[in-house]
Amino acid sequence: MNYNMACKRFSLSIFALWVAICGFLLVFCARTARADEQGSIQWDTGLTSCVISGTFEGQGLKEALKPGSATLTRIAFSPGSALTGNASSLFSNCRVLEAVSGSPDTSRVTDMSSMFEGRTKLDSVELAGYRTGQVTSFSKMFKNCVALQTVDLGTFTLDSAPSLASMFE
Repeated sequence: MNYNMACKRFSLSIFALWVAICGFLLVFCARTARADEQGSIQWDTGLTSCVISGTFEGQGLKEALKPGSATLTRIAFSPGSALTGNASSLFSNCRVLEAVSGSPDTSRVTDMSSMFEGRTKLDSVELAGYRTGQVTSFSKMFKNCVALQTVDLGTFTLDSAPSLASMFE
């Protein structure tokens, strides 16, 4: 074997290794996304459902959900999970979202406006355990959720919000 042929084979081997590593990283990142060191998302194989664990800031979670936004139909919050800060338009990228379940600790969330707005396939939301004492806006929270049949509010409180404009419009 001459020198040029050996170099070509070596280059192809390096390229094949690089492609394999990139493929592994793409699969790994699609299955588990991290918005911060405290929260994680476990995706199913087809990116149609996920389980959220740990703590996420609202806008960080919105970004972390982007890989499955075109196919994500179900979101479940695991026990002990938490949301903090601004959760406005949280699920705006999840166009085909049908259901959200579980009760993350929401005691440090300040804004839930437009959280589910425009999710036309959303038919059930479980908010029974949400603690909303710090939330100052619920406006447009369920606006244009035309398929919404069930909203479990449980102990959900609206006392801290000065306006509930268009919450269920």
